[in-house]
Amino acid sequence: MKNQKYFYNGFTLVEMISIILISSISFLGMFYIFADISKKLDNDLIRSEIKTYCNYSLDEMSKYIKMADDISFNTYDQNIQLITDGNLYGRNSFSLSRDNGILINGEAIHESKSTDINNNPIKNHVIRYTSVEKSGFIRYNIQNWDIYTKPNTDGTTTNENSNVRESTIIIEISVNLVMGWDDEKIIEKLNFKKETFSPTYFIGNS
Repeated sequence: MKNQKYFYNGFTLVEMISIILISSISFLGMFYIFADISKKLDNDLIRSEIKTYCNYSLDEMSKYIKMADDISFNTYDQNIQLITDGNLYGRNSFSLSRDNGILINGEAIHESKSTDINNNPIKNHVIRYTSVEKSGFIRYNIQNWDIYTKPNTDGTTTNENSNVRESTIIIEISVNLVMGWDDEKIIEKLNFKKETFSPTYFIGNS
């Protein structure tokens, strides 16, 4: 009677464990890479959103400044407030709210109803000021802003061409990009600045 020998092909227990460990490490590495890329894309999206919002707000304020017959400053919620008065747009105030962003006449600027020269309604801007999600996750916040008349090259406010300087308004907005639960953990600071000259205000004061 002959003895038959059988040979089985397969992996040993050690080999199986090694494969599982290598696969797990590879999957974990891919997961971290994916999470990092996703976070960077999310940050870029939020950064683009707040840039669009601030530039839109500055352009809106610039439109009112250009047509203003009178420009003055006030204080709102411990921040400076810009007040423009003119025949075309009437009297309007611009202020800063930590919760609602930039306001026009006490209303969020992205919710305001704009009209053109012929008093036709203009579609509201699509970018809203959404600094905090419903879950409490903080995306960004406008830290502060500054509004002032253009200073002289030496930094003083009294010199020749004072009418030109007083008719030129500079607005600066400082934004903290947070992207977390703690608004003290700032990942980036963004600064926006716009200079606008009001010819109607200049002519009225010349």
